[in-house]
Amino acid sequence: VLDQMRPDYIDIYDLPNLKKLREESLHFKNANVGHFSANTIMSHPVIGTGLFPKHYGWSDEIFFDEKGEVGPTGAWYISSSLNLEQYRKLFRKRLSQPTGIALIKKMLGGEAISIGQKDYAALTMGGLDADRVITLSPKIKAGEWTGWRRPEGLNVPSYISRTEGSRFYLDCRNDYQTKETLYALDGNRYVPGDDPEHQGGDIWTTDVALTVMQKNRKWRLLMITMGGIDKLGHIYGEMDNPRQQKIASKVPYNFEKMLKVADTQVGRLIAELKSRGLWDKTFLIVTADHGGVSAAKHFYGGKKKTTGHDNAYYGSFAGEKPFKSSKNAKRWLPGHAERAVLATANRIWLTDTAKKDLPAECRYFAKMPGAVAVYNKEKAANDWQYRLCSPYRGPDLPKFLDPVTLLDTAAMSQSPDLVVQLADDSGYALMGDHGGFQEKSMRIPMIIHAPEIAAGPNDCPIRLIDLMPLVMQQVGVPAPAWLDGNARCLPH
Repeated sequence: VLDQMRPDYIDIYDLPNLKKLREESLHFKNANVGHFSANTIMSHPVIGTGLFPKHYGWSDEIFFDEKGEVGPTGAWYISSSLNLEQYRKLFRKRLSQPTGIALIKKMLGGEAISIGQKDYAALTMGGLDADRVITLSPKIKAGEWTGWRRPEGLNVPSYISRTEGSRFYLDCRNDYQTKETLYALDGNRYVPGDDPEHQGGDIWTTDVALTVMQKNRKWRLLMITMGGIDKLGHIYGEMDNPRQQKIASKVPYNFEKMLKVADTQVGRLIAELKSRGLWDKTFLIVTADHGGVSAAKHFYGGKKKTTGHDNAYYGSFAGEKPFKSSKNAKRWLPGHAERAVLATANRIWLTDTAKKDLPAECRYFAKMPGAVAVYNKEKAANDWQYRLCSPYRGPDLPKFLDPVTLLDTAAMSQSPDLVVQLADDSGYALMGDHGGFQEKSMRIPMIIHAPEIAAGPNDCPIRLIDLMPLVMQQVGVPAPAWLDGNARCLPH
């Protein structure tokens, strides 16, 4: 998984390894996220479970623990701040049937291993059934390695973690001239850095994966997620915005450099499989968890340096410092919203008073800057669903990107009461962002290579939810009816 990768970047930035792989593989021109919202914390568990967001516990970037499943009853959390045991508690409570990972392991034997420098991506993709999750710890707060991160996760092998200060420790103190941005770099967590003995970012993730391949004869399913593209995409919003590209070209790391780094890592992984005689025995998928949109043209968040995701969240959350919302958020949300997530779609949890007059709230939020449509949640038989509750002023979208269909994948008691669809070049959180219905946020690469699968383009609108059924079919596991996806896009 190349976090925030768009399919058009392969040609725009001339990425040789991905180009070659695409030429030699089956690739889907209409591949898309296929669920709402289009972000990391939703897409990675969709990949790992084969289930839509409404089934596995949290419905968006914030989570209301109405039943006290991970802590005090009625507490609110930032979903990406939960820990491994909290994620697994939710999975255990919500998933009554075996996951796709469990069924694949039963067929293949061996171990399923999730690897990535972004902890919540690796943890949620590995889910309940990964044997090992290898990611990075929070910053070390005292001692010789203060400000560094070390390998952490679940059953991290000793050859990765045992030596203090080893190659897999990363110095995370340098912001590389991004201190005054909204989303400053976290040392070498997402970029390679200047220390050849402790290279970070996607190189770190790939080095971990290559070491696992070399040391662990039991691996059968490797789930590798690389976060470098996403981090740089958020900072400057360079995609489709020449002015931002010019600004970012003056700093040590920019969007194009991270795309080149990620492309090189794909090449390294393929070379390792070939050198070990595994290429003709391996089913390889290269995809993304979402795309990316430049919001620099119409940006409605606060532009001053922040200490976190101040623009993205409204309200208070367990274990989090108070968020300093932007002027736009302060203008529109108080008295209407109890909590909100703001990005390239704004998700609103209304106050009890506001819930009493949903038509009025729809009319109100339809006037929010950048808004092209508003959708409200309503009860439907024994389920929940969304419906358009304002005039639609948005772009024509392909049928497979229908906003209501996408919203219904997340519809549950805890999901937002209202969702505000924004124009294609608009956002409230970061200069480069995602989360909403924009085609550039929803379209993703999907490149599938296996010896028995013919290369070439395919128009089928494959979704992330289809990956587990697709892999299961490839390894001979009958896909159970409880999975939300299917393997219809894979030629038989």
